[in-house]
Amino acid sequence: MRNLVEFILRAGDIDNRRGAFGEKDAMQEGSRIHRKIQGQMGSCYQAEVPLSVEITWPEALFCCADDDPQTEDGASRRETADEAQADGRRTEGGPGDSSAECRVNGDGDSEEAVTKRAFAKELVLTVEGRADGIFTENPDMVYIDEIKGIYRDVMSLERPLMLHLAQAKCYAYIYGSRKGLTQIGVQMTYCSLGTDEQIRRFRQIYAMDDLEDWFMKLVGQYRKWAKLQIEWRQIRQDSIHDLAFPYPWRPGQKDVASSVYRTIVRGKKLFIQAPTGTGKTLSTIYPAVKAVGEGRAERIFYATAKTITRTVAEESFAILRKNGLRMKTVTLTAKEKICFLEETACNPEACPYAKGHYDRVNDAVFELTSEAEALDRPTLEAQAKKWQVCPFEMGLDAALWTDGVICDYNYIFDPRARLKRFFGEGVKGDYLFLIDEAHNLVERGREMFSASLYMEEFLALRKEFQGFGRTKRQNLPACSESDAQIGFHAQTESEVQAGYNIQTRSDTQNESNVQIGSDTQIGFGTETEFDARSETEEGDAGDEPRILSRHHRPGELLRTARALSRAAKHCIVWLQKRQQEMEESAVCVMTLGVQDQRQGQSPAFRSGSPAQITESAQGGIGSFPVYLLNLLGLMESFMEDSLDAELNEKTLNLYFQIRSFLEVCDHLDDNYVVYTERLAKDHFLLRAYCVDISESLQECLDKGVSTIFFSATFLPIHYYKSLLSTEKDNYAIYANPIFDPARRLVLIGTDTSSRYRNRSEREYRKMAEYILEVLRARRGNYMVFFSSYQMMDDVADQLEWLCTEQGETVEVARQVSRMSEEEREAFLEKFEHRHPQGLAGFCVMGGIFGEGIDLREDRLIGAIIVGAGLPQICTERELLKRFYDRRGEDGFFYAYLCPGMNRVLQSAGRVIRTEQDAGIILLLDERFAQTRYRDMFPREWEHPEKCTLRTVREKAETFWERLS
Repeated sequence: MRNLVEFILRAGDIDNRRGAFGEKDAMQEGSRIHRKIQGQMGSCYQAEVPLSVEITWPEALFCCADDDPQTEDGASRRETADEAQADGRRTEGGPGDSSAECRVNGDGDSEEAVTKRAFAKELVLTVEGRADGIFTENPDMVYIDEIKGIYRDVMSLERPLMLHLAQAKCYAYIYGSRKGLTQIGVQMTYCSLGTDEQIRRFRQIYAMDDLEDWFMKLVGQYRKWAKLQIEWRQIRQDSIHDLAFPYPWRPGQKDVASSVYRTIVRGKKLFIQAPTGTGKTLSTIYPAVKAVGEGRAERIFYATAKTITRTVAEESFAILRKNGLRMKTVTLTAKEKICFLEETACNPEACPYAKGHYDRVNDAVFELTSEAEALDRPTLEAQAKKWQVCPFEMGLDAALWTDGVICDYNYIFDPRARLKRFFGEGVKGDYLFLIDEAHNLVERGREMFSASLYMEEFLALRKEFQGFGRTKRQNLPACSESDAQIGFHAQTESEVQAGYNIQTRSDTQNESNVQIGSDTQIGFGTETEFDARSETEEGDAGDEPRILSRHHRPGELLRTARALSRAAKHCIVWLQKRQQEMEESAVCVMTLGVQDQRQGQSPAFRSGSPAQITESAQGGIGSFPVYLLNLLGLMESFMEDSLDAELNEKTLNLYFQIRSFLEVCDHLDDNYVVYTERLAKDHFLLRAYCVDISESLQECLDKGVSTIFFSATFLPIHYYKSLLSTEKDNYAIYANPIFDPARRLVLIGTDTSSRYRNRSEREYRKMAEYILEVLRARRGNYMVFFSSYQMMDDVADQLEWLCTEQGETVEVARQVSRMSEEEREAFLEKFEHRHPQGLAGFCVMGGIFGEGIDLREDRLIGAIIVGAGLPQICTERELLKRFYDRRGEDGFFYAYLCPGMNRVLQSAGRVIRTEQDAGIILLLDERFAQTRYRDMFPREWEHPEKCTLRTVREKAETFWERLS
């Protein structure tokens, strides 16, 4: 229901400065408020009532391409059973069937859907949803209650928001027509999600005849979209039926594809270790497409962490299209990259594409999805410019009408960025998830499910608001803990540990009415009184105000600003207390000191920054979310009315940080650790860190029917199986490598070490000598990988000095931190041709050149990897180690060894990219010769050779001579 209403009735501008930008997520987060309010309404109140209705159009209307859906007559209504809800899957019609069904699940706080069926004689649109409540106030008047939780002050609402009211009117029409009513009431219940949790209600009585006319016009506008989707589905299914694999199968490739298909059929998850060259992208996409053709899924999500792998996915779908596939796919690009402006500003004053976007975007999407199948970035950009709409938002809308979505991980997993139209609360679908380069999902997942706040951000914002309304903003000092507590009262931490309390009053006094439009009266009851006390503690009486109010209410805006300043003060006080506790306890995250890492102990935490670790995640934040909710509501109220663009932007930045933190707080459990830390420049950090992401990921994956994880560096597989899913019966396979092992030489330099205790100028010179000896064995292009920029620069300096001493002319190129696109391209350009005297490209493991680049044949003939790639010691690495140690597992393995070895394997994977490639992999660190490290080598490294500085050149020369 909500999907239909929002899709058809949206209009106006994109504007992130004001309006309902927080309300959509508030609907997702307000389930507690729904239950609380519903429970207080008495025994006559029916909660969560499923409703549905079928609208039928004759086949002539369905087939006529020139019909105007807004003016068509002849629509009829057929009621369906209550159990026809959005919950569960329906059987899909296969190719050649006389009918087909496809489901579009709603996103929001209720289970809802729109279902279309195409018959030979008619088109049937089923509209489903679930009303929050139905009650009878007297024997003759039935009300539909629609509950909405919003962050801003509900008392500032003059009328219900149009989309909210339209959704309630749909429920009212369906229920009233079923019961044969002549009139029915609608009650809109708004509840603030701040600490006061005020409630405001709006009411309206509708005649059923008027509701029917309105509802039929609404659903009539959807008819052309239903026709488009049903007809396209049949075209897609027919094309998949006879689709063959486009190439001769490589060795082992068919086994991978068969395993993928069987996994999808069984609704399971599969982990694939697929070495480079096995054709893993096409081997996963093809069986997924065939599964869609068999009716086992409706949409494929191909997710990856890097742009280059998204391009490979696009190419794979293009190959299948050349062989007859008809499937629409869209590639989603980050807003900052696809935005037409130099600096992203999503408001109608700064961006012409934001102005009137919603007035034009439906027509733009309909034309696009009617004419194109591959909706890549250039296609989206061209269509957006043609229709003057935002390319990013248009791409998201187009995804609803495609069969495949190629995107970054965050569109599926990140609570702040996931596509709520597919993955919102209560929303499921027949989705297939193909997760490419899935080894990246571990660290990306930890970042997505964690959140941070910095006290300095609150101090800066309060300083801005302390000067709000004055002719000149004064440089006011930051508040102290003592003055911040003036007039401050809050719940105790014990009162809020279990969640955010809902406080409402039972009285319904102070009834009043507000005029909406020309002929509609909506009455509302005030559940709590609005506190509009004048403020005197801030601002001088003689100051001339400079208040820019959108709604011409400068006095009210000033009161909001001062309330916001006090709310920020409360947050600052809480953070200052945590900082004081940390400094008094002087707790630092330390390990036992420099020990042998073979025993699973990490080096000392040398940075020694004080950090307070709270083992109980919920106890670690106490009442803080209550203060944040209060501040959040005031920030939204302020931005709704303020015309101060500079201050709005500063407020918006912190607003989104708080929103993210609150979303994480809502999921805190034993998989989280909350800690505080004093960082450089006296910044004070509060962080909710998700250590074990498996449960959070599992919730996301459960919204689909099957998931395929694959990577060229998925070792050890049990490590990734335990971190990426909670299920114990997931499948795993190791794809057979196709490259001739004789064309690869793996060497381990056993007489050098990159351990911190061994680092010295002498050791760096030995590493440089190793590099020069390998270059002398065969001149060509090499990459040299390090675990840090500092070591990289130290060894590069030694190599340059060594070449000068010995008369060598080896070219040395260095990766630098935060390289621009032009600098990256210039670096890679050096590898486009073979350097006669040799090229050594110095890079950092895990960086932009550590994976995702494809240098074939003579463009790269060797990789020299210095060190085991272990992450640098820091607070979070030590938290990971301690977390798994306390579980009785090997904390060093999870926190350091696996992430480090993955970097090593990724870097080494740059060498052999095709069957014609040949090259050397030199591992410079004595630890690689230890069993613990060698056990993590891939199968294709079955027989690595040990060497020293004296023997490395001879072994390399022998390898090249054998190949020649």
